[in-house]
Amino acid sequence: MPAPISATDDQLRRCANERVDHWIDDTERRLRMAGEPVQLPPQALAGIPDKRRSKWRDLVQQLARTGADAFREAAVQRRSDIAAQALALLRDAEPRLTDRDMMQPSTTVTTMLDGLAARTEAGAALAALATASDAAVAALLERAPLLDDLRAAKTVELGQVRDALLNLIAPFSQAEAAVTGSSARKLLPLLVEETAVGTAARAAMPDLTRVEHDCDQALRGSLGTSLGEQYRALVGPLDTARTAARTAMDRLAPASAAYGAMLAAYRERWIDPHWDRPHSALDKLFDFYGLTALRAVLAISPQQAGKMSYQLDPPYDRLRPDDPAIELVPDFCRIFPKNTTQEVLVWAFNELTTTVKDPGAWLRHLELQLMSNPSTTPWPPELGPPSTPDN
Repeated sequence: MPAPISATDDQLRRCANERVDHWIDDTERRLRMAGEPVQLPPQALAGIPDKRRSKWRDLVQQLARTGADAFREAAVQRRSDIAAQALALLRDAEPRLTDRDMMQPSTTVTTMLDGLAARTEAGAALAALATASDAAVAALLERAPLLDDLRAAKTVELGQVRDALLNLIAPFSQAEAAVTGSSARKLLPLLVEETAVGTAARAAMPDLTRVEHDCDQALRGSLGTSLGEQYRALVGPLDTARTAARTAMDRLAPASAAYGAMLAAYRERWIDPHWDRPHSALDKLFDFYGLTALRAVLAISPQQAGKMSYQLDPPYDRLRPDDPAIELVPDFCRIFPKNTTQEVLVWAFNELTTTVKDPGAWLRHLELQLMSNPSTTPWPPELGPPSTPDN
């Protein structure tokens, strides 16, 4: 048998290039396949309910693909360095490889050539990337059941908060609808803050589908990180939604109570219980004075509001043809001009309902008193001037 001939530099160079390319391709393929179901251990993700297991399987596949992509990107940049360093190792090998080793390598030579790329300095850095990718996939498979349990518990908690918020919004919405859908809509300028709280509460209502999507995105972005980082990323959207809902609940409870109290106060004062409709006199006062009249009426008792309404605008079914009582709202509005303050209106309402026996006579006397001595007022000085300056 003729003596073997030492491999030429060209043969060694081709061998180095081929082995580096094969190693890169094989390693990338192995990393990419590591997340495929057929490659996973039989018990992988077994602790996760079936309906959520496919989601975690997708995450494992994504992590494996990410690792493979990172390896390929680094390999493209370092391929020439690895090949050059592999060629140097082949040239320095003792004994030098022969042409027969190139064509029909023995088991020993094959083993040496298979590990050639990873033994280079540049190849070792790539091998470390591959090892890190394998470790990340293994860690996710190990952590997935724990992370899934934590996420499920947080999701249940968010659902409970959502139900509690819904239970608070329901009565608020009923009160809001009762205000906006009736004559009580005049209360809305007094309930601006409460209405804003209700709007904010509805906006804070957790959208479980959206939160689940945000959790998925956050978890995907944290793949390959530590368990603590993955946990914080996973529950972040859930905690944010829960905090927003609880904040809305804390603000909605008093707002809902204020809405209900304001509506009840309005109905007790403004609605004629005999006819189940607004007192005509109060509506006329509101048309003239606006919110000032509304605030003033709400400042007196329901009994006073009803009595005053009958005094200023007696129901026609109570009048006889010879009854001298007539509507007094125009007289009241003439004596107390449009920009009369709330304090003065409250004083007038109290006088009408507590001390005055003949409203018409009282209004005439009041008018004469104001005309004869404009510098003084019949109401207490601490109530201030009769009206506010025109804007």
